[in-house]
Amino acid sequence: MNKNFYSELSITDPINGKELDIIEKTSHHEELTPQTVMFDKSPFKDLSPLEYLHSTSHSLSEEIISPNNLSQIKQLAAIFNKGITSFFGFEIRLGSSEANSDYLFAVSSKNGERESLMKFFEHEMPDHLKNLSEWRNLHNFTMKWSDPTSEINNNVLGLWLEFDTAHLTDNSNIPNIFLQIKKTRIDSEEDEHKFKWITQKALPLLTGATLPKNIEENLINAIKKLPEGTALIHVGTMLSRQIKGVRIVINRIKPDQIIPYLKSIGWKDETNKLIQIINEIDKYVSRLVLHINIGETVDPKIGLECSFAEDRYHLETEWEKFFDYLENKGLCIQEKRKALLDFLGIEQEHNDYEFNFTTYMVAPKIKHSNYTSALVRYLSHIKIVYKPDYPLEAKAYLGVRLFGMEL
Repeated sequence: MNKNFYSELSITDPINGKELDIIEKTSHHEELTPQTVMFDKSPFKDLSPLEYLHSTSHSLSEEIISPNNLSQIKQLAAIFNKGITSFFGFEIRLGSSEANSDYLFAVSSKNGERESLMKFFEHEMPDHLKNLSEWRNLHNFTMKWSDPTSEINNNVLGLWLEFDTAHLTDNSNIPNIFLQIKKTRIDSEEDEHKFKWITQKALPLLTGATLPKNIEENLINAIKKLPEGTALIHVGTMLSRQIKGVRIVINRIKPDQIIPYLKSIGWKDETNKLIQIINEIDKYVSRLVLHINIGETVDPKIGLECSFAEDRYHLETEWEKFFDYLENKGLCIQEKRKALLDFLGIEQEHNDYEFNFTTYMVAPKIKHSNYTSALVRYLSHIKIVYKPDYPLEAKAYLGVRLFGMEL
């Protein structure tokens, strides 16, 4: 790299108060000279997505995110403004040595995050995104989401933006969108009528097109036939992949409910191998969440989110046994297993406060701005992707979430 004509400070982590090297670069004749400075710890709240990434970079191994991939993600995160999120994460393929991760973050309806997203659209969105219909559609959706009189405002708890880094370009950065909604079922005609806010308002706003009637009918049928005790919790549209249809995410589904439910909505698998996978997984995890793509037909490819109830974030101790299973199945390489588990941890604004789940809560639930903050790095879940006659695939979803304790 040519080192002349500029002088810069190389500061990787001004957030957590650790000693950092400052590299002064003034001329190609001069050596790089490290100097040490000390930063005071600062609150983690109200950071920008890029600042959150800086605060976490020291924990990301090159085994899971390469320097080039991380640089790519940081350039993307730099587009967005402060206060827009208190949760972000990475999607990592476990069976491959390639260190490429997708990037995602969530915008809550609470604590000003939705309003920060509106500020982004109104004042800070780069010009090259304004010309893209996908971003204009998301702006229109956010305006409705911000309107307290709309059904979207009343039913959408959060908005997830997921960026496939393989599809990123300097001029597009088109996200897949997931709506976190109030738990939804269709158990009556009244429920079906209420569900139309998703099919006839929310999804058309996000996609810029009316949802085809046959897809709407298939989606409603899939929600009508949800097993007892389950509910729809996310609805997604995969904009960056040009996939027609709707992704639905169903929680609290029991292992023995999955196959009967899938068959009831028209899913087909002549191999009958999914039942074996479910029975194996059930020995290691305590919570399953089902992902299905609903289009003109039910996509044969499904996803099974595997995790543990109740949420213990970085303190969860059961992952090791599940990784043993994944390695034995050839679904995870050892280097990624180690890098993922090494990522888990916490950084607190004040270390003299003991972190626990009684006094600390996730940031969107905190009612006041006067709180001490903590940034928790954890493994959210591992998704097993199943498609008949195709090899199994496993993906890990790392999360970084802001917690706080009211003072």
